[in-house]
Amino acid sequence: MKTKKMLHEHVVTLVEFGGHILAGCVLFMLIGLAALGLELFTGWLGSMGMSESAVKVLKFVEFGMLWLDVVLMSLWVAVSSFKASRDLLEFKR
Repeated sequence: MKTKKMLHEHVVTLVEFGGHILAGCVLFMLIGLAALGLELFTGWLGSMGMSESAVKVLKFVEFGMLWLDVVLMSLWVAVSSFKASRDLLEFKR
C-alpha cells in the first residue's frame, strides 16, 4: 500500500514537472514569435525609409526580448527542475 502511494506521488510530481516545462515552452514560443514579428516589422520600416537610429533602437529591443526570453526560460526550467527534484527526494525519505 505504501509503495503504491509513493508511486502515485512520484507520478503526480513528474506530471506536474512536465506541465511546467510545457507551459514554459508555450510562453517561450509566444515571446519568440513577438520578437520575430518585431524583426519583420523593423525590416519593413527600414525598407520604407525610417531613420537609421529608430531602426537601431527597435533592433536593440528585439534582441533584448530574445535574450530575456532565453534567460527566463532557462530560469523557469532550473526552478521547475529544482522543485521536482526536491519533491522526489522528499518522497524517498
